[in-house]
Amino acid sequence: MIILGKLDTLQPSSLARQVADVCLAKEFPEGPERGTKRAGVKPNPVELSERELAAWPGTYWNLDTGASWEFSVKDGKLRIGRKELTPLAADRFGIGDLPIELVFSLAKDGAPRKLTWVDVEPEVFEAVPELDLTKAQFEEYAGTYRSDELDTAYTLSVRDGELVARGWRDDYGSLRPVVADGFGLSPPSMPSAFIRFTRGGQKGLTGFTLNTSGCKDIRFVKRAE
Repeated sequence: MIILGKLDTLQPSSLARQVADVCLAKEFPEGPERGTKRAGVKPNPVELSERELAAWPGTYWNLDTGASWEFSVKDGKLRIGRKELTPLAADRFGIGDLPIELVFSLAKDGAPRKLTWVDVEPEVFEAVPELDLTKAQFEEYAGTYRSDELDTAYTLSVRDGELVARGWRDDYGSLRPVVADGFGLSPPSMPSAFIRFTRGGQKGLTGFTLNTSGCKDIRFVKRAE
């Protein structure tokens, strides 16, 4: 199945699933009656202590796409944003009736905690501590960066203590520092992105690559001052 469109917010995976539900409805026997349980689909909820839940709060990032999720514990429940999760095991949680499972793993051998988002295709996120940069550090990234592939340029500048991005027409918002030389970007009405700056020895910053869920390694070159 191929979904064609030109909106950044199209979410083709979700649309493809909805189309498949309609087109394949007659190809499969009817499911169980409402209210009955199918064996092996999702285990019953379990009770977890706050000590067990305390292993998972934090911000988890997909360092390929810039997507991120924030988890917290409130009123004895693990939450994603404001939504309460259903514990299925000490390290597995469901989101309401959605066919999605969140599987956590502890930090090990120098690797950070991880979250595997199990849906149509598994997606892995890493727990990353908050990274605070000074104004001087932000200013190092300021400048104009051009992509020949996209035939466009982004201007980065420091405003109100944040590094912000602007195109020829639109503001794309602030870049959130995630790792060294790596920033998350969540433009309004557009998919999230991850920007990783590149350096060229004594030349300092030479540009950055931009990744989203739909494109990889789009190269931007920093213009000379």
